Amino acid sequence: MATRRPLGVACSPGGFAPALMLALTLLADRGVAAEEAGYRRPSPEVEAWALRPDAPFVDLEPRQRWVLLREPPGPGTATSLPKEMLRVAGLYFFSNRAHATGSPFTAMSLVRLADGHRVTVTGLPASPWLQDPRWSPDGRTLAFTHATPERVEPWVLDVDTGKARRLAPVALHGVAGPPCEWAGDSRELVCRLAPEGPVMPEPHAAAPLGPYIQERAAPGPDHGETQAPVGHVLEARLARIRLEGQVSALGRSGAIVRAEPSPDGAWLLVESLQAPFPSSLSEERLARRIEVWTRDGQPVRTVADLPVDTRPVSARKAPRPGPREVRWLPGTTATLLWVEAAGTSASPSARDDFLTLAAPFTGTPAKEPGGPQRFVSWVRDGTDCGPIAEVSREDGGHLWRSWEPPGAPGKVPVPRALRAGEGESLLPGPAARGKACASRTFFVEGTLTTPEGPRAFVDAVDGAGGRTRLWRASGPVHEIPVAVLDGRRLLFLRESPTAPPDLFLQGPRKAAARALTRTAAPAALQRIRSEVLRYTREDGLALKARLTVPRSWRPEQGALPTLLWAYPFDHPDARAMLRDAQGDHRFPDDGPLSPRVWAARGFAVLEPEMPVVATAGQLPNDTAVPQLIADARAAVDLLVRRKIADPARIAVGGHSYGAAMAVTLLARTDLFRAGIALSGAYNRTLTPFGFQGEQRTLWEAPGVYQDASAFLVADRIRAPLLLIHGQRDMNPATPFFQSEALYRALERRQVPARLVGLPGENHVLQGRDAILHALWEMEAWLGRHVAPQAARDGR
Repeated sequence: MATRRPLGVACSPGGFAPALMLALTLLADRGVAAEEAGYRRPSPEVEAWALRPDAPFVDLEPRQRWVLLREPPGPGTATSLPKEMLRVAGLYFFSNRAHATGSPFTAMSLVRLADGHRVTVTGLPASPWLQDPRWSPDGRTLAFTHATPERVEPWVLDVDTGKARRLAPVALHGVAGPPCEWAGDSRELVCRLAPEGPVMPEPHAAAPLGPYIQERAAPGPDHGETQAPVGHVLEARLARIRLEGQVSALGRSGAIVRAEPSPDGAWLLVESLQAPFPSSLSEERLARRIEVWTRDGQPVRTVADLPVDTRPVSARKAPRPGPREVRWLPGTTATLLWVEAAGTSASPSARDDFLTLAAPFTGTPAKEPGGPQRFVSWVRDGTDCGPIAEVSREDGGHLWRSWEPPGAPGKVPVPRALRAGEGESLLPGPAARGKACASRTFFVEGTLTTPEGPRAFVDAVDGAGGRTRLWRASGPVHEIPVAVLDGRRLLFLRESPTAPPDLFLQGPRKAAARALTRTAAPAALQRIRSEVLRYTREDGLALKARLTVPRSWRPEQGALPTLLWAYPFDHPDARAMLRDAQGDHRFPDDGPLSPRVWAARGFAVLEPEMPVVATAGQLPNDTAVPQLIADARAAVDLLVRRKIADPARIAVGGHSYGAAMAVTLLARTDLFRAGIALSGAYNRTLTPFGFQGEQRTLWEAPGVYQDASAFLVADRIRAPLLLIHGQRDMNPATPFFQSEALYRALERRQVPARLVGLPGENHVLQGRDAILHALWEMEAWLGRHVAPQAARDGR
């Protein structure tokens, strides 16, 4: 995004003055110069909070000797790379063919687990924009990508030396995700290479020669209009890149979205999309072919040739027919494992079979009937012993099924099953190879519900299902397990309301945990304090909220101007709500637009739970609106009862689903003096095939969609509303016109409103100018409509 581009700002002060008069009135009212047409900056304290560094990402090396710490870019760093974000067939990517779904980083370091020695990685490129970290199987090399404005390049890090280098001067193709995968010998990568030329075809300068037409011909399948850019955008060629830098192209080019070497490196599993490319369908519904190639790129076996998925939405609740979730089986030389629906039933409750096929892939796949189960997902365990699949049981619970290496070529792997407890998941365990796999112990993490709040735990589960408690989180801090290293030591993250997340190593025999990282807290935390408040909804449901206030404030000083900021969550029942609850001791690290900064500017900030819990015989969204109203009333009653807030000076706000919540509450209650909504969807009838956790279509549950559409009751809104939205929001549910349409409705009804469109910004704001300007808008809006004095002096 270019610096200092004009903002798209509209404002309705309550009349029908011409646009120019509106702008002049606004400038005069706020006492600012004509510079308001450009980007503004909030108060220094708010800016410092927004630009604070984030905690690093943590990656455990496969042999569990090192931990990689990846430093994320600071807010607005993305503007250093002038890339345009594009979207085709549901894929998000940049004009340099870098995908937009990963977690970029700009620096990294290694921590040796044996002694805590830290190595800062050297040799990185200037202005690094790094993605797609991939450990080699032997853990001695890390592959990653570096994006320049023009292309994506392969880089590697030598763990022994701590030095990074560019692997080869080639352009990678990352549109469909990470472009490279390691071969089993840890000496080479198989990568997708980008063709010459721009990622998208050049636009036609001439006007169209005729009308734009689409037609569904009954009763045939609906392919819609062929989306020509898909094939062009995904066109790639495979190549092997040795650690010495040699590049060897292989096979034919095509719309390749995946290429994975077999464990022995002799074969390739290649998945590519096939024509036609209907413009109405997302990537996962397009026709695709899954093949096995030889090492030099010759096809030898087609595992699946799947047509375009033209099933109606109701039928897509069941898996797509045919082979799916195809992968290599670790611990073998070259054996495929995949999932396939048993029989011809399209019911979501039908069972799945597991099939295996070993090299040279000329025989009939061996079928292992799965019993009364439906495949859920593959579970990564970080070892050579695997894989593990999560499958559903008839009673609604889950099992983990594993396939131990067969011990001899051509033998079918041995399946094992382990019953999963409610809300439990698997942790990476000690690295194991060969015979150690046969007696593998599972490591399970879960959450205990205690009077002090949720507490994580780790159990070791043997082959017979026997359990041993290895670790339990302590208080008053929040701890999350990362991995079990050798059956005795545990890697975990610890944080508190005043300390950002840091990595700790817990030794055996309850030895004191050793800190592996130390992250500084932002200075603004010195001016605020937080506590968790507990209260009940009118129907008796127990709730809690985090309250943040200026550190020096006391109730006897009088009520504070208040911002209630929230994001609703759906829960199948009250037990699930308790299990999924966030801990009371989390660090306030929720991005540069965190609402807690306003406590340093003199406000009380309440972040309440806003649960929507399914009742007997109903789904959560059937009663979402009355439950959100009850949630809000309980929170406001708490604030007023404890003399924290003046009921005439409370604002409500949120982002995305939280924005929709905020506007709904403004329309359906009189609890709030003003509102702030970031990147929301306010008319759910425009997303008729589902939203948030709702799986029913508009035509199956019209009342649910209507109730969830604040736009349909916008005539009830009286409080001033600030709408902020990225003008390139590519979330299908929240395009910019959702905010624009709501603003126009409020404008016509003479409701005080302000619409801020941020050029080039997506669903989550990333540009430095955009982030700071959004904070300036929020600070000014709260100051004008809720607490002018508090906003000026920080209280």
